[in-house]
This record gives sequence, C-alpha cells and structure tokens, in this order.
Amino acid sequence: MAEALLCATLVPIEEAARMLKTTSLSIYMHIKRKLIVGCEVDDHWFVDGDSLAAFTAVHSGASRGLCRSHCSKAGGCGSSCG
Repeated sequence: MAEALLCATLVPIEEAARMLKTTSLSIYMHIKRKLIVGCEVDDHWFVDGDSLAAFTAVHSGASRGLCRSHCSKAGGCGSSCG
C-alpha cells in the first residue's frame, strides 16, 4: 500500500496498454523493468499518469523496438509486439 503514495494520478493498466497500443502484459513488464512507475492498490495495478506521459514522450512509436530488445525471440513469438 505504501507504493500507492508514489502514484499521483492512477491510470488502469488496461487503459495504459490502449494508450501505448500494446498489451497489459507489456505494461506489467515495463513496470518490472522500472521504465514506468506502477502502483498496486487493493489488488489492482495502475500506472502513474506522469510516469506514463514521460515514457510516451521519450518512446513514442518505439514500443515494438523496446519489446524486441528485451525478447530472446526478437518479436517472433506471435505476440502483438512483433
């Protein structure tokens, strides 16, 4: 619950995924890699709105390359990233 204090504006994971044109799983992985700030509130995950905006500004149009750079299959797994 202390992590929720890090998030000023809560954006649901699913909405963040739509905004970045990716999957919820990809958003979870971005949080795990500390590319965006995520907060768990009452067993639901959210992305900090400011963190999402900053990530989008730096990585706009680069989400596929980001996935590939961390994927051993280089996007060839059949997921939506590649």
